[in-house]
Amino acid sequence: MICNPVLTAKAKPLAPVIPDHELKVRDWRQLHFSIQWIYRGKVSDQGRGHFSGSCGLSAWYIQRGEGLVRHGEVEKRARKGDWLFPNRGTHFRDFSKDAEILSLRFYIEWPDGQPLFHLRESVCFPGTKYPDLLRRAKAMERVVYKNGRRSYSSSGFMDEKLSFPDYLDVQDVLLQWSKALYHAFTSEGAGPSLERFEDERVVRALRVLDGWPLHRAFSQRQLVEQVGVSRAQLDRLFTAKLGHTACQYFDRRRLRHAQRSVMLADHPIKEVAFDVGFRHVSSFSAWFKQNTGVNPNERRETLPSFSKRRK
Repeated sequence: MICNPVLTAKAKPLAPVIPDHELKVRDWRQLHFSIQWIYRGKVSDQGRGHFSGSCGLSAWYIQRGEGLVRHGEVEKRARKGDWLFPNRGTHFRDFSKDAEILSLRFYIEWPDGQPLFHLRESVCFPGTKYPDLLRRAKAMERVVYKNGRRSYSSSGFMDEKLSFPDYLDVQDVLLQWSKALYHAFTSEGAGPSLERFEDERVVRALRVLDGWPLHRAFSQRQLVEQVGVSRAQLDRLFTAKLGHTACQYFDRRRLRHAQRSVMLADHPIKEVAFDVGFRHVSSFSAWFKQNTGVNPNERRETLPSFSKRRK
C-alpha cells in the first residue's frame, strides 16, 4: 500500500553549498528542467499582489519602469535594466504602471519538487553584471516564439505540439539559460542546494526512490536492506538532510508529478490519478486537496487560459 502522509510539514530551508560542487552524472540526471512560459510586455493585474511561490521559479528582466518584491521586512526593488527573482515562498510583488518586462517561469528541480536554487530571499542585480543571462533569455524567447507562436498561459507551452528537432531546440536554450543562471546565482551567493548528496546512505536511498515507479508502492523493507541502515536511522538521515522522511519523500515525488500533470489541459484527471497509484479519482482528489488546499479541477481552473477541462 502506498503511504499517503499529509504533506503539511514544510521542508527545512536548504542552505547553499560551495560553487562547482561535483556530483555523479547519475545524480545530476535526476534534475527536471522545463519552461512554463516566457513573454515580453506589460504586467497584468494577475502579476501583482500576494503569491505563495511554492512551485517553480520566476525571473523578470525590467525593460521599463520598476518592480519590487517584499518578503517580511525585506524588500528588493528593480529598475530598468535589472533582473529580479522573487523568493520561493510567500511574498508580495508589484510593478509601476508603466512597467514592461521579459518574464520567465521555469523549473530546475529534484524529483520531490525541491528546486536546485532554493531562494530564501529575492535576488536582484543589474543585467549588465551578467550579460549572458539576457542573451540566453532572448535566445529562449526566439525559439519558443518560433513559427509565430504568441504568448503562453501557465499551461499553454507544455500543451504545445513540437517536432523532435524543435523540442531539442527548446531544451538546448533552456539548458544554456540554466548554466548562465548558475553562474549568476553562485556569484551572488545563492548557489545550488545539494545537502541531500552529503551522506552516501541518503544518496543510495534517493537513487532507489527516484527510480521507483510512481504508481507502485515502494517496499520500505527493501529500501532499508539496499541502503544498509534501519528504517529509524534512515528517517533521521532524511529529516536532517531534506526535512522529511523517506516515505514522505516518495509521496512528495508523487504529488509533484500530479501537480505538473494537472496543469496540462489535455491530460485527463483520471489518468493523472492512475499515474500516481490511485484506482479511484475520488480518492486521488481527496489526497490532492489535502496536500494542496484545492482539488485537481479547482487547481486547473486557476490557470489563466485553461481551454477545456477533461475529467
